Amino acid sequence: MEMLTNYHSVDIQWGNHDIIWMGSAAGIRAMIANLIRISARYMTLDTIENGYGISLLPLATFAMERYKMIPVTFLRRESRKAQRQAPKK
Repeated sequence: MEMLTNYHSVDIQWGNHDIIWMGSAAGIRAMIANLIRISARYMTLDTIENGYGISLLPLATFAMERYKMIPVTFLRRESRKAQRQAPKK
């Protein structure tokens, strides 16, 4: 960063993705929740676990206990797509 700041013109652009990761690293709970939500939606939770070494086991354990009465098929991507395409009654 010091070398970059010595240049006559430096432009650093942060995107939404970068802000969410920085906010999560700072401990902002809303951003942590959003990060997990986005990672789950795009099936990249392994990045959180393997890339950053953050165990999601406590979250999975909580979810399994708290939501054990809800059928898992409701959460599957294929199921949601089928529900959207189903004819209305």
